[in-house]
Amino acid sequence: LYRGFGTIIVGAMPIRVVYLSTLEAVKTHTNVVFDSYNVPEMYRGAADAAGGATASLISQTLAVPVDVISQRQMVQGMKSGGSAAESGAVLVGYRNGIDAVRTIVRTEGVRGLYRGFGASIATLVPGSALWWGFYGTYKRALWGVAPEEWRDEATTSDAKVAAVQAAAGVCAGMSSGFLTTPLDIMKTRLQVLSGQPGGDQHTLASTARALYAEHGAMGFLRGVRPRMVSVSIWGTTMVSVYELLKRQASIGQATSAPDVIN
Repeated sequence: LYRGFGTIIVGAMPIRVVYLSTLEAVKTHTNVVFDSYNVPEMYRGAADAAGGATASLISQTLAVPVDVISQRQMVQGMKSGGSAAESGAVLVGYRNGIDAVRTIVRTEGVRGLYRGFGASIATLVPGSALWWGFYGTYKRALWGVAPEEWRDEATTSDAKVAAVQAAAGVCAGMSSGFLTTPLDIMKTRLQVLSGQPGGDQHTLASTARALYAEHGAMGFLRGVRPRMVSVSIWGTTMVSVYELLKRQASIGQATSAPDVIN
């Protein structure tokens, strides 16, 4: 049940640091530009989306190798589909994460660590842009309909601010999770099956065709409800901690009122 868990834990910290640092830098710069053009607050979700897209694009240079290694560790020993299953072939196994890196580089080259990089970019960059864009938009909309005392910096509380942020996170996760499910399914299949014995070299297009042949159009929405829930839980947890740390560190106080327009 925990194959690949160590790889994910080791890779998570540097990936998060790169992601959040880039997110904040791009959001800040974009909001400065918006200020110069007097862009209304309700449309500032575009700044959040730009930060999310850029952060995801840059962090994927670290995240894709971790993703490839952990996913292959998870499925090692299982029979592969199609002709490989008929011949009894099983997916390659690894002793640990380091052995996985060595084996992949030896058999597939460094490119093997970036198998599905294009699919990851196509999936996660729009997904990150959608999540942060939705989050910023939902948050501003919720503050707009919140009771007056909630919006008053003198009378509101951290609990009320956190409640609005959590609600916005859930809504953002549900929306972005639904829209990005098809590409996420194809990305995962591409990363797991590419380079395995008994199968052709897969591409995003061939993976899409195979998925459609096996399951029809609904195959692209397999697991959509669990994914929507998963993205909502992950996103809400992440953003709640992230926003709490921002408040405690007094980051962006000049636009915090409290966190209504940030």
